Amino acid sequence: MPMMREMDEKRTAGRLRSHSLSVDARERAVVTGAEELLSFHDTEVCIVTSLGVLAIEGEELHIERLNLDEGQVIVRGLIYGANYDDSTQPQSTGGLFQRLLRR
Repeated sequence: MPMMREMDEKRTAGRLRSHSLSVDARERAVVTGAEELLSFHDTEVCIVTSLGVLAIEGEELHIERLNLDEGQVIVRGLIYGANYDDSTQPQSTGGLFQRLLRR
């Protein structure tokens, strides 16, 4: 039974994870509270965060660090901007493929 309690605590901690976005000189974005990497292209990175889906747009974007256990993503490249879209936040436990089919 202690094992189940431990797993429940980890799930609860993940849902309560805080979120932040910090951009340094339009060349580096640090995202915390990341739950899933939805998509990645050299012009856009989409990340599910604890506060909605975050789209980072720019040029020559690449993932410098991806650690979903800690909820951290670091993106490098020329950053044009970042937008949040609450309406695209996954409502079920479906994977990326299911979300792509919904669009």
